[in-house]
Amino acid sequence: MYKPYENPNATFWNGFQNYCFLMWALTVRTIREESGGPAIGLLRGIGMALFFCLIFYFVMTFLRLTSLAVRGDLMVFIIIGIGFFFAAKMTMMAALQGMTNSWDMAAHPHLSPVLFVYAKSLAVFYNYFIAIVILFIGNGLINGVFELQTPILFFPLFTLGWLCGMGAGMVLGFMVFYFWWATVFKRVFLKIMFITSGKFTNANVIPNDALPFFTWNPMFHLIDQMRGAAFVNYTPQNTNMVYPIIVTFFLVVGGHILHDYMLRHRNVMT
Repeated sequence: MYKPYENPNATFWNGFQNYCFLMWALTVRTIREESGGPAIGLLRGIGMALFFCLIFYFVMTFLRLTSLAVRGDLMVFIIIGIGFFFAAKMTMMAALQGMTNSWDMAAHPHLSPVLFVYAKSLAVFYNYFIAIVILFIGNGLINGVFELQTPILFFPLFTLGWLCGMGAGMVLGFMVFYFWWATVFKRVFLKIMFITSGKFTNANVIPNDALPFFTWNPMFHLIDQMRGAAFVNYTPQNTNMVYPIIVTFFLVVGGHILHDYMLRHRNVMT
């Protein structure tokens, strides 16, 4: 087994500062590598979110599916669903890549795969958080009114969804690294997550017989709770905040335990 580098003169605060600086440097490096720069990455995130929002806005309007939405601004309803889901999905894929594709670079004793997971996940958080906020502001300026009734809940709910995606990505990354069938499982899981996230459906109108198909997905709860905070005339009845908090906690903690297992068996794999 390898022996980690230890500096007897180092303090906890110095180590924490160095760790944060390294994570910041890796995050900036990730943003520049994936998009060519922070501004380009932000514009790409805004463009992608706006494209999907407009597509589903016209589809729901043309097919007269607005009855599935909450009474209020349809675009706000779609932005919440699209933004939260894609932020969680892209974070999951980023964390998965950080667990699987950076192992050769992490062979250095000073580094570990979890640093790359944080960097890739923070890059997604930066792009999508600002992109969604800009879409909300732009939609409010166009309509002349801002629909969000409790905007203070946006950041904690978005952060919880981001953490959930990061934890799920770490667990999936561990599975893909060790098990050959995990790649197929990942594809099936993402498709099921796409269907059951409830991003285009009002959770209060889903029949009771079909609710178990949706309620296992923590994003279904987070999206519905955010819509409850956004619309004054909507109160979530089939979702809660306790379940996604518990699931996120176990995913994040479990992902770090699995990461520690990979770290302890570094010599076995290399």
